[in-house]
Amino acid sequence: MLSLIAWPKMAKRRTNGLLALVLLVAVMSGCAESESGDQVDDGSARNPGSELAFYDWSANLLGPARTLNRFSEGHYPGAAKKELRELRQRWIESGRAPSDGYNRDLIAEGAEPTRALALRIAESEQGAGGAPQGAIVLSQQAMDSNGESVPGLDNRGFFVINDDPEVDGGDIVSPTAGVGLEGEPVVTFGFTKRGETAFRALTRRIAARGQAESLAAAVRCSPDCESDNLWDTFAIVFSGRILERPSVNFLEYPDGIDGRTGFQIQGGLTKAQARSLATALSD
Repeated sequence: MLSLIAWPKMAKRRTNGLLALVLLVAVMSGCAESESGDQVDDGSARNPGSELAFYDWSANLLGPARTLNRFSEGHYPGAAKKELRELRQRWIESGRAPSDGYNRDLIAEGAEPTRALALRIAESEQGAGGAPQGAIVLSQQAMDSNGESVPGLDNRGFFVINDDPEVDGGDIVSPTAGVGLEGEPVVTFGFTKRGETAFRALTRRIAARGQAESLAAAVRCSPDCESDNLWDTFAIVFSGRILERPSVNFLEYPDGIDGRTGFQIQGGLTKAQARSLATALSD
């Protein structure tokens, strides 16, 4: 089974009219780290994470991350501070010291230290009716100061979200391995008409929310944290892993991003890996 095991650079750019998502990707077969998204099973759910999917991040977050995602680190209100203290304690009890490596960054985002703890939250949320489409657990690698993902099982955290993707594998068409402007291997794909409309609506909503959060930040804290809320994000998920959470700059895209331009995945791919990834996206 194909899986993506090294993670994205935090960058986007336009290339040949495509929105380019710059990824550092390794596509391997039978890797020990392969996983799919875990879901609390109600007997009718699809296999989460088995295809590429785009999620409205903050709208679908569950558990502590839902609260912590709304605020900049250092500017938490009382309720969020309590959630943060309890989350830090779970990391300590799991043998992952908050001061080690990139743990502090993962904790600030609301990530759980183990999959088992995240599954427990998923069960609680679904039992309380907080996840109408089903709660799923996704893993995410920590990011370094350059915005590049840090490999290794000890550098990942786990998030619980409502399984309500805006765009999924059924909305992707013509995934193709090719060559970029600088001769690098790339994978491009387009969206169906439904996918184009859904992607535009998703990015428009995120842009509007980012603008509202930016204005609210200026009121509730100080200009120092205003820039932290300029952009909201969506999550790109594949095989139970969060590949990237691209931001939508409301100053540049106040009406969202035009899905008719399609997507391009590039960065760190060999020709063979690009072909394998295109095949995986076609399945």
